Amino acid sequence: MTAESDRPHNRLTRLFHAVIAVLVISQVATSQFMTTPGKNREEDLLFEIHELTGIATFFVIFALWAYTFVRRRGTRTGLLFPWFSGTARSALWIDTKHHLQAIRKFRVPEHVRNGSLASAIHGLGIILIVLMATTGVTWFIGMQLGDIGKSWAGAAKEVHEIFSNLVWAYLIGHAGFALINQFAGKQPLSDMWSLKKD
Repeated sequence: MTAESDRPHNRLTRLFHAVIAVLVISQVATSQFMTTPGKNREEDLLFEIHELTGIATFFVIFALWAYTFVRRRGTRTGLLFPWFSGTARSALWIDTKHHLQAIRKFRVPEHVRNGSLASAIHGLGIILIVLMATTGVTWFIGMQLGDIGKSWAGAAKEVHEIFSNLVWAYLIGHAGFALINQFAGKQPLSDMWSLKKD
């Protein structure tokens, strides 16, 4: 059991994580069964739910993005986005090699709080959801504008659809590794999935 003072993420970060997880799961679930509007085809209720939860995701992910720059506890921004620092990229490469060595031996790598690889993967997840939310909202606004926004709505739709499969892959991989770490005793799910006070 993790003591509250030992939690790697504060309550607000954990709340953001939970809300984004619910919104993203709603997005991928509705996308499988919804009817998108087109020639001689009206949108259905699932598409409307997809639109509304997508708009909510847009605001929540940008709020999280802003919050990562001001919070005092949790993964540092430089670890989430190591691409612009030689030191951070070097640490990422070393951590990646460590993980690959453990996996080759069929072992679960030791969990290191704020490890370079896990942090960079979380950063890529944030970037992916920002991309999906931004292209989704751009597509939505373009559709509302009719002919005026038709061209950029179409471009946003294409990008949105191209990257949608990556969301599935990220969601399955992220949840899968969290469960593996839980069952291997490396990191409890309660580190992120608890809304108890700090």
